[in-house]
Amino acid sequence: MVNENTSPFNAREEERKLMTDRHLNLFHCYSAHDKEGEPARGGKPIEDNLTRAFIHTIRMLSGDHRKWFLARLFGTDDQLQGCGFASAGVALQNQIPEERDPSKGRFGSKAVRRIVSISTSTRIPERVKTQDEPERERRPDAWIFDSIGYSYCVLVESKCRDNPLDREQIRGHGKWFEWEDEWDKKEDGRWLRKTWYDVLEVIDVALPGLSDARSRPAEAIPRFNDQEEIVLTHLWVFLSYYDYRLFKGFRLGERDTRRQPFNWQLFSFKGRRARK
Repeated sequence: MVNENTSPFNAREEERKLMTDRHLNLFHCYSAHDKEGEPARGGKPIEDNLTRAFIHTIRMLSGDHRKWFLARLFGTDDQLQGCGFASAGVALQNQIPEERDPSKGRFGSKAVRRIVSISTSTRIPERVKTQDEPERERRPDAWIFDSIGYSYCVLVESKCRDNPLDREQIRGHGKWFEWEDEWDKKEDGRWLRKTWYDVLEVIDVALPGLSDARSRPAEAIPRFNDQEEIVLTHLWVFLSYYDYRLFKGFRLGERDTRRQPFNWQLFSFKGRRARK
């Protein structure tokens, strides 16, 4: 537990300092690295571990705070915002409880059913399937569902780094909701595209002090308890292992730019210095 006399900002700083050793992060796994300590799978942490960290964070938030977190993350979808996420259950991959499996027809026509993708970008590249390409398994990455009723069910598809969204894969997930025949007409209303930066933005609002942001939104923000703050901080840092960070601009500090202007130099995206 965090010392009650420690300010929230300092408590989070203590946790971040601890995580200079990645293995002290709640979500980091030894299996994600080889024997020499380098990231496995071509130098990249495993994608499934990021999904697992996200789902565990949701699971470990108390009811009202879970509701606030998910409603804010899904804020562009009015129907999802109105869901009772305080009682949300979670599951990974095909481990959704049978009584909550949407393919069993238990969610009625009034239930909110969505596919939510979380990726680096919401852009959907054009993909041409080759004739000899095998059919891939359409396995969900995670689920968020009504644990006490049948009012909503969300299938989560996650991608990280340069792994792009795949419309055909998302279409394949539609089988869980029996959408195959209607997908083309109703895709926009059934597929919500979010990014890992959106997740960071929600954490940034929840825990002022994690980033260098000076202004906070004028809204009621829940009072997260110590354990919830630690979990959210660990997810924030864990996302940085996948190179997801929020850029809040440059801080000029106390320097008087009127008397001592900065020597700005423009750099291109390729890293080469541009002409002055």
